[in-house]
Amino acid sequence: MRSETGKIFKGTDEISRLIESGDWDDSILGPPSSWPLCLRSAVDIMLPAMAQIVMFWGPDLVALYNEPYAPTIGQRHPKALADRHARTGPSSGMISNRFYVE
Repeated sequence: MRSETGKIFKGTDEISRLIESGDWDDSILGPPSSWPLCLRSAVDIMLPAMAQIVMFWGPDLVALYNEPYAPTIGQRHPKALADRHARTGPSSGMISNRFYVE
């Protein structure tokens, strides 16, 4: 649901703007207005947070992260935003430990 300002998310930084106004039509996630409420809620909590947060969504492990996390991945930002984990991969620095998806 959009606020009175027409925005879906609360964040105001660069990544919030990228997520809010990015070209999502060709992405695996589609536009944010079509995301499940649970994903929109998680992103809405993540974006204005001061802590470094990265989350991986769905079976393709699509990466979404906030502004404080961006320096962690260096030159891979902003390309890594909404990219599939299969392409960014564990060696990308997106995650540091093995993790399993059942």
